[in-house]
Amino acid sequence: MLPSSFSGSWLAKGKKKRTRRMSEFHSVDIPIDDAKALVGALEELGYDKVELFEEVKEVNVRGKKVKANVMAKGRWGNIAFERREGKFKIHKDSMDKIKIEELVQLHHKHKIKNAILKKSSKYKVTKEEVDQHGNIRIKVKVRA
Repeated sequence: MLPSSFSGSWLAKGKKKRTRRMSEFHSVDIPIDDAKALVGALEELGYDKVELFEEVKEVNVRGKKVKANVMAKGRWGNIAFERREGKFKIHKDSMDKIKIEELVQLHHKHKIKNAILKKSSKYKVTKEEVDQHGNIRIKVKVRA
């Protein structure tokens, strides 16, 4: 029996105390400037519910109201992307482990592919490769 003055936690002999990670709200500027390419990158990363808003919309991210131009449903809630001065800012829960470097690389890939396809219908993307260093190579061919 514990004394009445006992307070705090105790552990059975040989047991390790488990620490719990608390999630936090994070906002980070990211070098992404094209909303359509961002949507393509998020979809390629496996996010199911990705929305591109015509007008800036106020959304809830981890209990905070933030403005968003693009929103994706993450494992721990909404991930919002707000356009500021031509670039995007990401608002997310710290438990959502979105890889910013991979997102930026895929954004650039989708931006280039969109530009190739938009410029003229005479170009066609024939192949995409990822080399040993993780660089993405896009091969383009002129349509006959």
